[in-house]
Amino acid sequence: MTEIPEFEMPFPECGPSLTLPDAEAAMWCWIDDFELCPTQAARDHMRRTNPAMLAALFFPRADATALTLASQRLAWAFAVDDQFDNGGGIGSDPVRCKEAVVALLNSMRPELGPPTSTLGRACADLWERSQEGRSSEWLKSIQQQMSAWLWSYYVDTVDRVVDRRPALWEFQQQRRHAFGAHWDADWCESVAGVNLPTSVRRHPGFRALREALLDHKVLVNDIYSLDRELAAGHRHNTVLVIQHENGLSLSEAVEQVNLMATACVQRVSKALHELPGQLAAASISGQHYQDALQVIEAYRDQLRGNFDYHAHGRRYEVERYDHPEELRSGTPAYTVDLLSVSGAPHGAPAPRRAPETVQEPTFGRR
Repeated sequence: MTEIPEFEMPFPECGPSLTLPDAEAAMWCWIDDFELCPTQAARDHMRRTNPAMLAALFFPRADATALTLASQRLAWAFAVDDQFDNGGGIGSDPVRCKEAVVALLNSMRPELGPPTSTLGRACADLWERSQEGRSSEWLKSIQQQMSAWLWSYYVDTVDRVVDRRPALWEFQQQRRHAFGAHWDADWCESVAGVNLPTSVRRHPGFRALREALLDHKVLVNDIYSLDRELAAGHRHNTVLVIQHENGLSLSEAVEQVNLMATACVQRVSKALHELPGQLAAASISGQHYQDALQVIEAYRDQLRGNFDYHAHGRRYEVERYDHPEELRSGTPAYTVDLLSVSGAPHGAPAPRRAPETVQEPTFGRR
């Protein structure tokens, strides 16, 4: 078992959005409508993953409508992740992986016709509902980030098949996309109900803050998910890349990653202090300035929320929930084919819209 280090975390705990219960109930109705958890094992795994809690921690100021959509998006993203990581071998077959990525991206193009897979149909629904009130620039960014995220599974698959180990500098760039961190950051605008102008998006100080946020989220995840990835035989983890590249023990590599996370926190703190003045100096004013400050605050909330989710969450508790031999085989009990045309499930069917009784950790509030 990996010993979790003591992280530096100067930002106050926000606690989840007060609209979590309503959003979670709506999320489960949506999951059932699109049959994303057609077996009891898949349903139990989604409950352990708890995407609604993650959304509520990411966006503690969200209203029920915004949080519902954010929760559904994260539930879908986790379902996708489980397909490529544990989907009966798709993560070790570049051809099948490429075909699945293309099909999911095409589900965002209604002119190509309705999607045929379970995940494709759910994606089309999310994409249609996500566009309301959003600027063309935001929509373009979301499409680009989703594409980069999905194609990262292909990159990981090819690396795995050819036994290629990327250098740390290359891996860090790829990992931001693989974790979906860019996509999560963009969603801060949607939840806040703002559309940032190009002058803010391209502002170097704003981009520096965003990149520090993304890197910290990845590093925290890679420490907490390490045991699960070791059990599954996965090597796309910052701890393992650093261990291999520098000839360190596992505990030494974990400590190096924690030092990197501390540096990210310091970068964020510096940006939070300096960025308001830097925006004003760039003649960003009025509503655009206020919107930028709102998103900056949302970035800080998301960093803290990601930290709290991993500290209290249950998705990565390997010894309690997963059998290592199942993870290595690529077919854990909760795996269901959601990418094929039929999407035919296997295993014991789940009850429709059964009451969810998940005991949640207690969080503080500002």
